[in-house]
Amino acid sequence: MRTFDLRSLDGKTVLVHSARDHHNPPSAVRGTIEIRTEAGGQRVAVVLEFPQMFATRAHRRTRLLAEEEVVRLLASENNGAFELTVPESLDPAAPAGDA
Repeated sequence: MRTFDLRSLDGKTVLVHSARDHHNPPSAVRGTIEIRTEAGGQRVAVVLEFPQMFATRAHRRTRLLAEEEVVRLLASENNGAFELTVPESLDPAAPAGDA
């Protein structure tokens, strides 16, 4: 990741879409940007919260972003909110990404 400070993004809202979703209009999940400080620098993660439903319990999924996804995330900013399209399904029953 570049050397600029990403901490100002921590806690910001991100609307996450799946490239596999073909609904019209497309559905999305609201998430939160989390900045992690690691030995190699800062990493950006998106935390998705899934509420309790009739057949599933509440849980959260954390997805670490690749550098090109961070660039797309930064470019999507609109009045302090962000959007991101990911290749995997956002179905809460689907396996998690990079948790």
